[in-house]
Amino acid sequence: AAFFRGLLGSQHVFAEFEDQDAPVEHAIVAGGPQLLQRLPADAAVGWVIRATVQPEGRPEERKSVEFRLCNALLPYFRDGLQGGSGSKMHTAWKELQDVRVVEGSVRHVPTHLFTGHGANRGWILAQGHQSNRCCFASSYRHNSSWDRWDGVKL
Repeated sequence: AAFFRGLLGSQHVFAEFEDQDAPVEHAIVAGGPQLLQRLPADAAVGWVIRATVQPEGRPEERKSVEFRLCNALLPYFRDGLQGGSGSKMHTAWKELQDVRVVEGSVRHVPTHLFTGHGANRGWILAQGHQSNRCCFASSYRHNSSWDRWDGVKL
């Protein structure tokens, strides 16, 4: 089952995992339905998560990576609980496990996921967390610097 389907980037954020009102958020836009859905209650460490990006109307450029759900990511994807703590923003970046490319030619294979920190809600899938130029995909409204598709500015 899909957990996110929609356009990437700060201008297109329609819901966040941290939303408290419901585990499933739907919004209908001109291009079709968007979806943000938490993982089910029985989701467990070890599940494989797949992230796929594709420029609109260009299926030949589709790229997919997979990573294994770990203890640090499970509360975010299943319960909407942020991973950041204290005053340090970097604590929200969680290292991915067993990442592999499953489709396409990925220039910036993600190694970390931003899991929210206070008012900084949303997610960022990137290679490291020091440079937005290595962002694979994001749904983060606070600034446009993470608006990238495998490193390419949206």
